[in-house]
Amino acid sequence: MADIFSGEAKASDLERFSVHIGDRDLIDLRARLDRARLPKSETVLDATQGIELKRLVTLLDAWRAHDWREGAQLRLLRTGKVSAAIHAPGGVHAAGV
Repeated sequence: MADIFSGEAKASDLERFSVHIGDRDLIDLRARLDRARLPKSETVLDATQGIELKRLVTLLDAWRAHDWREGAQLRLLRTGKVSAAIHAPGGVHAAGV
């Protein structure tokens, strides 16, 4: 386990992993996108009420049409992926969070 404060992380602390997006996950994602409850159209001409409905619908349509296998999964597989267990006594704190 790498200690982020000692600076003694070693290559042996890293573990390679592969990415596979399962069919069940893609079916679930599509179902969730189809179940999205859209708000009523905004009553102002700017984004002060949040994301504009037209933009949200465009985004949902793009996610539905995206080929997650040929897109995200292949991009992730082309690069090496590693993970590491990190020991941080007292936890890890980020300013402003």
